[in-house]
Amino acid sequence: MKPKQNQAGDPGESKGYDRCNTPAYGVDPLLPFLHPDVLIWESAAGTGNIARALAPRRVIASDLHGDYAQPPRNFFDWQPPRFDVIVTNPPYSIKYRRLERCYQRGQPFAPLVPAET
Repeated sequence: MKPKQNQAGDPGESKGYDRCNTPAYGVDPLLPFLHPDVLIWESAAGTGNIARALAPRRVIASDLHGDYAQPPRNFFDWQPPRFDVIVTNPPYSIKYRRLERCYQRGQPFAPLVPAET
């Protein structure tokens, strides 16, 4: 199955089709809108492509698997003590749940999601 297709997901488990690492250029359109002093939370860091692309800005990287960011952190159970904006490529199978949670947090966010979302 293609990763961008809507599939049932579990917030506590990451499926292979959810692990679509965004290339660094995927955040290029956002860079002019992110002040250099902003503290960014990359909440689905995967292998760290987005976190590295956002440098030299300050980035807190977390991930369910802890591949790039240790220890493993679940977006629904944990958040950093402080952050200004969430920039992430969320797991597609739970993208709507993650969007809902972002709205609940009440802070700016920029999810990199498929156009049909």
